[in-house]
Amino acid sequence: GAEIEKWDITYKLLRSDTEWLTVDATHLAENIKEHGYDGRRTAKANRGSKLYKVEGLKENDDYVFKWRAKNAVGWSEWAEESHFRTKAVAPSKVMTRTITLTHLDSREIAFTWTAPDCNGLDINRYDIAAAPSVRMIRWAHLVQLYLSLTVDADKLFGFKPPGDGDVLTGDVKGRDYFDQLLCDECAYALVDARSRELHLKGLLPGQEYYFILRAVNDKGKGEFSEIWGPVTTNPEKPSCIFPVQVVDVDDRSCRFRFKLPYNMGSCITEAKAALIRTDGPLSVSEVDPDTKEPHAHIAKREWPLDVDSAVVSPWASQTLALRPQSVGGSTGAHRRSFRDSGVEG
Repeated sequence: GAEIEKWDITYKLLRSDTEWLTVDATHLAENIKEHGYDGRRTAKANRGSKLYKVEGLKENDDYVFKWRAKNAVGWSEWAEESHFRTKAVAPSKVMTRTITLTHLDSREIAFTWTAPDCNGLDINRYDIAAAPSVRMIRWAHLVQLYLSLTVDADKLFGFKPPGDGDVLTGDVKGRDYFDQLLCDECAYALVDARSRELHLKGLLPGQEYYFILRAVNDKGKGEFSEIWGPVTTNPEKPSCIFPVQVVDVDDRSCRFRFKLPYNMGSCITEAKAALIRTDGPLSVSEVDPDTKEPHAHIAKREWPLDVDSAVVSPWASQTLALRPQSVGGSTGAHRRSFRDSGVEG
C-alpha cells in the first residue's frame, strides 16, 4: 500500500568463499529502468518489471543475486536467490611489457610472453606477425584493427582454421626474404598456447625486427598487442665481397672500381686492395738471387681504400633511384647501410 522508495541488490560468485557485494545505492537509483524503456515489446508477464545492468563481472563464471525493496514502512525480506553464469569471450590483449627477449644473436631472435586473461575459456594458440619494416608491421596492425570490427570471415565463408590448412601450429610463413636488406613481407606464425615462445631464424645481421601478437580461444581472436620492437640482431663481419671491375689499363697502371658489401650491422672502417703478381718479365733487382722468385713487395702489394668517400657509384645511383618504389620494404638496416657508406652525406 506504500510506494517503493528504493531497492537493494547484492551479488557474489557462487563459490562459498567469496563475500557478498552491494550495488551502489546512488548508481542503482539513477540507472534502474522500466522494462520496455528502449521500445522493445514487453510481454504481459514483464509489465511493471525493472531493469538494471551490473557491470564488472568475471567472464564464464557462476553468480548468485538477491534483492529487496523498501517503502515507508521498511525493508522487505530478501527475494529468493537467482543463479546464472556469465558468457566467455575472446582473450584479452597481450601486453608488450610482459614480452621478454630470451635469445638474440646475428641471425636468430627468441622471446616469450605472459599469457593474458583468457576470459573464461582456455587459450588455444597465439597468432604472431613479424616484419623487418616498421611500415609493414604498422600496416598489418591497422588492417587487423579494422577487421576486428567486421564479420569473422573464417566463419562467414567456412575457411579452414589454422591447424587444418596450410599453416600448422609451430609454422612460420612468409619469412623467405627476412635475410634481405629490402623486405616488404610480413611473416605469420602460430604458437601453441602451452609454449608461449617464438624462435625466429634465418634473419639478417644488424637488422631491426618488429612483432605483434594476439591470443585466440574458442570464442574468438583477441586484440593484437601494440608493436613490440625494434629488436636488432647482432652484427657480423662483412661477407659477399664483390669482385673489382677494371676500368682501364696501360703499360704502368691499372684503374678499377669496387663496391662495398653490406656492413652486417657494423660500420665498415677499413678496406684493402691487394695486387698479386702472376706472370711477366722481371729485372734482376726484382728477383731473389737464391730462390729465383720475385721479392715479397713485388709478388704482392696492398693499398688501403677510401671507405668514407661520399662519391655515389653507378650501382648506388641505381639503388637510390629504386628507393621511392620500395618504401614499404625499406628497413632499418637498409637505411643505415646508405648512411654509413656516405651516400646520404
